[in-house]
This record gives sequence, structure tokens and C-alpha cells, in this order.
Amino acid sequence: MQIEESMLGPEPLDIREEISPEALGLDEDTGLKFLGLAFEGTAVKFDRGIRIEGTIAGKANGPCARCLEPFEREISIKFRSDFIDAEHFVSRAESEVGLDELDADVLPEGPIELVEIVREQIHLAEPEREICRPDCQGLCSRCGANLNNGDCGCTDDAIDPRWEALKKLKK
Repeated sequence: MQIEESMLGPEPLDIREEISPEALGLDEDTGLKFLGLAFEGTAVKFDRGIRIEGTIAGKANGPCARCLEPFEREISIKFRSDFIDAEHFVSRAESEVGLDELDADVLPEGPIELVEIVREQIHLAEPEREICRPDCQGLCSRCGANLNNGDCGCTDDAIDPRWEALKKLKK
């Protein structure tokens, strides 16, 4: 969906849009597959530009970064993005950014692409490494067994030969 300034009046424009995962092109960037993504929110014109806010909901699935087991989880990302007319941005080389400007971007000449906003918000909200659950134990570094399924029986008796001299000092 494209949002143009001419579509907006004094009342907020309600938006409900299904987002195709293929249109986002996030599979390679994140290593996840997104399913059933939808945006629900509003677009409103204000004194300095356009504000788009709402929620992105859907599901994400992929391999855990620790144990490599597949997982699926719900996603829900709330956000607000302001698109400000270029004339309202400070043109000094250095200036302090206020809290209200952290979610701001320059209002483009043409329409605002909702898919681009959704892509950006998913990149900002999703962790760099996805794990299946917070207490995931991962894989054994010796045998590769999934430690979530139980202890593998490997022992950590081997000592790096560079530290062998320190072991002798302890005795």
C-alpha cells in the first residue's frame, strides 16, 4: 500500500493491510520465514508532516541459533514513524536530537511505501540471533549433541597444552 499526503484529512486514516513475506524480502536477511504478516494502524497528517503508527503481527519460524532446532513464534511489533517535511529539519552541522525526533524521517517527494516501513520495523525489532527459548542449552562443543535433550556424557578433562604449566604450579 502507498500512502499519499492527499489521502489524509483531519481525521486519522485507518489502515489494515496483509503484507506478503515475499514483498518484504527478509528471509535471507534474518534467516527466518515470516507468515501471516499484517499491519493494523493509522496514518494522520500533523503540523510538520505525516505520522504512521500501528502494530505488525504475524508468525516467524526458523532454526534456533543455539541448538539448530526449528521453532515458531508469534511476533507483535508496535511502532510510530513520523515523516517530517524537510523544511522542519535543522540544517546545522551539529544539533541535539530530541526524543520526539528519534522516530522521524524526511517526508519523501512521492508516496510513502507501507512495505518499506514494515521491513524497517521488523529489522529494528527482531534480535540478531533468534533462539527457540530463553533457557536453550545449545549444542555440545565436543560431540554436537543437543543439550536440551539431556546431558551428552562428554567430559571436559582435556587441558590446553599452553596451560599445562599452571596445573603443575597448583600441585
